[in-house]
Amino acid sequence: MDQVLTQQEIDSLLNAMNNGEIVEEKTEKKEELKVKSYDFRRPTKLSKEYVNTLHMIFEDFSKVSSNVLSTLLRSNISFNLASIEQVSYDEFIHSVPRFTLLGLFHSEPLKGIQILEMNPQLCMLIVELLCGGTDNGKQENISLKEKDSFTDIELILLKEIVIEMTKIYENVWKDIIELQTEFDELDSNPQLLQNMSPNEPVVMITFTVRIGDVDSFVNICVPYVFFEGLTDKLSFHNWFLIYSQKYTRYPSNTCFTR
Repeated sequence: MDQVLTQQEIDSLLNAMNNGEIVEEKTEKKEELKVKSYDFRRPTKLSKEYVNTLHMIFEDFSKVSSNVLSTLLRSNISFNLASIEQVSYDEFIHSVPRFTLLGLFHSEPLKGIQILEMNPQLCMLIVELLCGGTDNGKQENISLKEKDSFTDIELILLKEIVIEMTKIYENVWKDIIELQTEFDELDSNPQLLQNMSPNEPVVMITFTVRIGDVDSFVNICVPYVFFEGLTDKLSFHNWFLIYSQKYTRYPSNTCFTR
């Protein structure tokens, strides 16, 4: 039961408050600040909508690469898109092996140098298949313990594969923009590359590659300057218009005759 105060007790409380003996406590609810964490080492320049469009573009890249590499290597190649991340160039360099294959190329009229990185183990398996070897799935046959560079013959063979993949890269962009992709050079030491500043934002596209029982990775590094002036074309609305035009090129009542 609630306690009932007498009139004398009420007067005493009011006098105590007036004299400052009792201070009224005011509780104010502080609004919680909505703060989002931001990692300056992983800059996000492209919105989620644009990244979703990139997913569709590089899904096509993975499908075409599977077919082309399977034909060139005469083996069953599984090439799948794994992830698309926005990172700094320095983070990309430190995420790849110290000894690896780096194919540098550019795509006119857009800016920046793009990099195709292939794991050395995958490279040696590709060389073996190009030289007439068979896909026996024995990963231990490819030893890289004492290898720190590619031979001239290996580079010639791998260069052809890189050039074919740059052609695929050019082809998957054709619905959005016409590119003229040109191969520049091969390198094997990412620490010596100085074509970008360490803090420059890039988009890193990672693919998983499976040949027999051997699993490996291929990365494509695209600088943000490549996307400048291109972001409007990466919108979902523009992508929808492209495909609607492609599939409605012929009216439904069109009659084809032999």
